[in-house]
Amino acid sequence: MLTWILLVLALYIVQIYSVSILCFGESGLSDKEMMAVGWGSRDDTPELTNRGQRAQRALNNLKESLPIFLSLAVLAIVMEKETTLALSAAIAFFVARVIYVPLYIRAVPMLRSGVWLVAFCALFVMAYALI
Repeated sequence: MLTWILLVLALYIVQIYSVSILCFGESGLSDKEMMAVGWGSRDDTPELTNRGQRAQRALNNLKESLPIFLSLAVLAIVMEKETTLALSAAIAFFVARVIYVPLYIRAVPMLRSGVWLVAFCALFVMAYALI
């Protein structure tokens, strides 16, 4: 379970940086201007493009489900309930979240929602495995 906790946290870090990469990468600023903004107080941070806004929303969505996932995963460790069911649900959560990000950034509506639902249901399965 610890492996999946660490992988989900790594995904969180990647998503944080993807917002910044999209913000600066699609801003039209020169490298020198990007460095000045990045090293400065960020008062003049470029506006997010549509893709950047979607990356921000995907990150916000992960921020909403991350505490639930981490709580359930840590409980599975502490309660010694790292069953096949709990591990499979943690894997499903991680894989679904990895697939969800590019689908959200590319604005793929129906499939994105289906993948989100898989991750959401995986949390319920993790909770059920604790019973």
